[in-house]
Parts: sequence; structure tokens; C-alpha cells
Amino acid sequence: MKIDAASFGRIAVQTAKQIIIQKVKDAERDKIYDEYKDKKSQVASGFVQRFEGGSIIVNLGRAEAVIPPPSRSIAKPTSGAIGSGLTSST
Repeated sequence: MKIDAASFGRIAVQTAKQIIIQKVKDAERDKIYDEYKDKKSQVASGFVQRFEGGSIIVNLGRAEAVIPPPSRSIAKPTSGAIGSGLTSST
């Protein structure tokens, strides 16, 4: 079945475009979720992105992880000198 795009109005074309974009975003989100869902409670490396409501948001590359306050250990400098390393206080 062939459909002539000229027969659609501007609003219909824009709506179709938005639906396609949303479907692509949903598929990307589902793929990333499937990749990380079995890694809960495992050690991962990433970069601290921001602090939000007592939680730490960590950038893992393709996704962000949330570390809630009870789940994290606090790191402190070992001697106060810059670059001297960090240790866990727990």
C-alpha cells in the first residue's frame, strides 16, 4: 500500500514525527535498562554527575546510577595533601 505524504496536513505529519521520535527513545531506554537491570548491587565505575536530594547521581557512560544515602560509604583524604589518595571511612 502506497501513501502519498502530500495528502496529509502539516499537523498530521508533525504528530507522526513526534510519535516516531518517542518510539525510538522508548526503545533506546528499554535497551539500556535491559543492559543494566541484572547489575544491581554490583560494583561499577563512573563519574559523579551531581548531588540531588541527598543522593549521588553517577554517570556510567550510557546510563546514570543513583546511590541513595544509606548505600554509600564516605571517602576521606588520608593526609590532607592533594593527590594523596582516598580511603573509606567504613
